[in-house]
Order: sequence, then C-alpha cells, then structure tokens
Amino acid sequence: MPLPEPMAHPPIRSGSRCRKPLSAHAVPSRSSRAWCWSRRWSPASTRCSITSCAPSAMPSTIWPPIPPNPVPPLTRKTAMTHTPTILVADDDRIVRTVLSGLLQDNGYNVLEAADGQEAYNIMLKQPGIEAALLDRNMPGLDGLSLIQLMKQNQNLALMPVVMVTGASQPAEVREGLNAGVFYYLTKPVEGTVVGAVVNSAVTEGRRRRNLTSQLRQHSGLSLLQQGLFHCRTVAEAEELAPQLAKLFPQPSRSLTGIAALLLNAVEHGLLGIGFQKKAELLAADTWRAELDRREALPENQSKVVKITIEKKADRTRLTIADPGPGFDWRSFIYFSPERATARHGRGIAQARASGFEKLAYNPAGNIVQAESGIRPDIQW
Repeated sequence: MPLPEPMAHPPIRSGSRCRKPLSAHAVPSRSSRAWCWSRRWSPASTRCSITSCAPSAMPSTIWPPIPPNPVPPLTRKTAMTHTPTILVADDDRIVRTVLSGLLQDNGYNVLEAADGQEAYNIMLKQPGIEAALLDRNMPGLDGLSLIQLMKQNQNLALMPVVMVTGASQPAEVREGLNAGVFYYLTKPVEGTVVGAVVNSAVTEGRRRRNLTSQLRQHSGLSLLQQGLFHCRTVAEAEELAPQLAKLFPQPSRSLTGIAALLLNAVEHGLLGIGFQKKAELLAADTWRAELDRREALPENQSKVVKITIEKKADRTRLTIADPGPGFDWRSFIYFSPERATARHGRGIAQARASGFEKLAYNPAGNIVQAESGIRPDIQW
C-alpha cells in the first residue's frame, strides 16, 4: 500500500516548604475539591495473543529520520491511593500563592520554588513529587531548561510538567510541546481548570511509571524475531506495549510511542471514538466508562487491531493496522499550538517524537508503521 510523501519538519534558592491552606480572601476564585476525585477500576482482562509467527505484508516507504522528544499520552484513569505532592515553581510570589491555594483546595500537598534551580534541588531531595507546575520564564534556570535537566535524570524523566506561562505565541507553545510539556496553562489561570489538569497529569505520571515497571520485567518475548498480535481493548494495548518495546534497540525511548499508537488504534479505529467525542467524554469524566461500554458491544467482539513486528540484527519494524475507516492523520502528526490546552489529541505527535527513526501512515490512516535501528551516529 503506498505511503505519503515525506513531509518537511516545521521550524521548530535552595530548600522547600509546604504551604498551609490560604484564607478565603487570599484566593478569590478557588475550585472545588470535587476536581480531585477519581474512580477505582477493577482489573480488566488481558488477552493479548500471539496468533502467528509470520509477518504480514508491510509498507516499504518510510519517512526520513525524525528527532525524538518523548511526550507520552494520557490513556486511562488511575485511582488516587494517597495524597499526591505537586511542585509549583514561579519567581512571582503571588502566582505561587494562588496556585498553591488552588492545588491545596483540590486535596494536593504542595511544595514551592522561586526559580528553576531551587525547583530542581527540591526534585532531587523529594522523590515523591508526582507532577510539576513550572513558569516558563524564571531567572537563571528557566522552565524549558529545567525540563531538559529532568529528562537527563532517570528518576525525573517520567514526571509530567504543566507549563504555566503568559507566553501564548504559537512558536513558543510549540517549543514547549516539543520539549515535553504535558499541558499548557495560560496566566491568569482558571481555578476550575487547575484541578482537572493536575489530576490528569498525576494519572499520566502513574501510567508512565507502570509502563516502565513492566518494561523492566523479564519476558521471553524479547527473543521473538517475527510475530503477529491481536489486540481488542485498551487494557490489552497497555499490557502489550512494554513487551513490544523490548524488541526495539532502545526500549525506553520507544515505549510511550508504541503505547500511543496502540491506544489510538483501539480507541479511534476499533471503538470509533473520534477527537470531539473524546473531548466530551473527558469533560464529563465518562471516558473510561464509555470505553468499557463500547468494548462490550456485540459488534465489537470480533474486531481486532493487528500488530506485526519484525526484529532484525540492526533494526525493528512495527506495523499496526486497525479495522476503522481511518482518519486525517496529517492534522495530528505534529504538535499543534491550538491543541496545547486540550486534554488529548497529541498522541500521534508524541509517537512521532518518541524515539522512532521513521514513522509513516498509509493514505487512509488505518495502518501505521514505526521503525528504529541501531546506528552509532544517532544522538539521542
């Protein structure tokens, strides 16, 4: 099946303290604690199956190498089993006070930092921080530079970052998304939005850590050379992603991209949940329930996402084909400033930037191929 022509890339104080809840007059428009609750979901069945050991026909034309900048996607709710700790870094004391109050009203523990270096020191000393709200423009170490430091530290690389900034120029927003920002909040922040965004960030951070922990588990699947897998549910996709990542030259670089592509295939291709519908479900906090409902529909029982993987001495190629009619992937292949404040819609761009050398969709958008190889000249 012919693939699209290659596209050009677009230009692209030490110490800490926890604050006590603020008085009502200090934060005039706080959000309700209701934004902090989450549901508990019983474990779903995991029925990923190896149905064949022969690779299916795969497209041959691939895009040129794409520089990786992983930004993992939001996939599912995780129950809050303890009070999460959030770090707020901003050189404006009033902004820190307002954000801390909003977060505390949503049930979070809060640590504060007045600049990027202080924030980094706190992160190193407080391993339990689950998400960070960073100002983009801070003296010394700014928000983007801090993110680069975090990505170089194995213990901090998975922490979701919410950028709180007055900068709203598309180029600046795109720069932040490419750097790995999970979400953008524009000053002045809205109290009703902060809780929902941070809840999503905490959930995403826990999902990332869970995927990574599965990646570290030993599995005979890493010995596989060729295989065909069938996947039908989000739970199966999340179980399969770490196992497939083990077949790539740099598993930790490819993991989040594989998870994003599998989720997109199940959610959009198999279950038929489009971009606007997902936005409505997330806003109503019914996304997970709707996934469960659609996965149980009789007409979806025989549908599967087909995953083909081929591992060679110097590279690995993954092909994912879903049963849907496809979609306009060209609108989602790059980070869009217009979707910087959306709670979803960045999964494909995240996959493109996650460590694959090459990524291509067929024209319809229901088959995607990702490839990575072992090359000494690649600089991660």
